[in-house]
Amino acid sequence: DRIRYAFINTEDAIYVMLEAVDPTDIRAIEMRGLTIWWNAKGKKKKDRGIQFPVSSMPVNGERNFEAPRDFDRDLMFKGNRASINNEDIVLFKFDDIDQQELYMDQVYEYHGIEAHGSITEQGVMMIEYKIPKYLIDTSGNNNDTYGFLIETPEIKRPDRGDGRPQGGGSGRGMGGGTPRSGKGGQGGRGTAGPQNTGSNDGFSFWQNLKVE
Repeated sequence: DRIRYAFINTEDAIYVMLEAVDPTDIRAIEMRGLTIWWNAKGKKKKDRGIQFPVSSMPVNGERNFEAPRDFDRDLMFKGNRASINNEDIVLFKFDDIDQQELYMDQVYEYHGIEAHGSITEQGVMMIEYKIPKYLIDTSGNNNDTYGFLIETPEIKRPDRGDGRPQGGGSGRGMGGGTPRSGKGGQGGRGTAGPQNTGSNDGFSFWQNLKVE
């Protein structure tokens, strides 16, 4: 099992903790980003979502495809390199924002969302999210089950003019830091194995969480 995850349910927020062990999954997260979608009724329907870490590949053709000068393909499969960009996050289907990349401190100030990630010396990618419940159950119905989709989204690449997408790296830098711990009540945990994951195809799986 390559993706380990756990949920912690507190009075005001849901904490989601993920660990990626396999280098191919870490590579997929670095290239594609990692998106969490949620549904307040436990259905497999995307209500709202956040992407963190943010994809290092261009979004809708707006990013630079030039590889950074210090880009080393061999290092992409070693876990003891620099950590994750902890400054940016993308919001999906929020009332006033849809698929817009923002600074993390802005999102925390206005929405209370937190996210943090790092790669350990042992090569394990660790990511933690704090999602306020009022952003999940926007209707205030106090539903007893939430649904979460965790996925590495498909990369959208601009056309080069000959019908084929371009390739390459990103010029975005990597940041440092260590994951913070979430504290609270009962939650859920599990693993996503090879049936949910793939090398270049990324991974995608739904998980329901009882909150009452």
